[in-house]
Amino acid sequence: MSNLGDFDYFTSAWIGDEKLGLGTVTDVSGRLAGDRYEMSFVVPLSAPVSLRETPMTYAVYDPTYYVELLHAESSDAIRLEGAPEDCAYTLTPPDPDPEMVTFAASLGRTESAGDGLGILFAERVSLQCGTGS
Repeated sequence: MSNLGDFDYFTSAWIGDEKLGLGTVTDVSGRLAGDRYEMSFVVPLSAPVSLRETPMTYAVYDPTYYVELLHAESSDAIRLEGAPEDCAYTLTPPDPDPEMVTFAASLGRTESAGDGLGILFAERVSLQCGTGS
């Protein structure tokens, strides 16, 4: 798990087109669940942001798509602990171009497409509070 720190724990966050800095990850844990490895961790932002004017979007993905990362299929996979009641999130599944799906499927276990492929297969979560003012 500690090696993932070099890759920001495969996490990116944005407000609009502006990429946000991340703080030090806490509450890191992992476990085998059947044939999957489940990870849990808290990724704070390096500075506070307001979600009133513009939603924040984040994605958890391996840039090379060597490892597929998905949110757990449970009601508590995304938690807004301590957030105001008017805050909500939307999870958007990936919708990659069929040609990119074919390309990804054609890669062998030792092949890499570089750092651009993974984002095409990433779930995105948008967070917003209120309607703005």
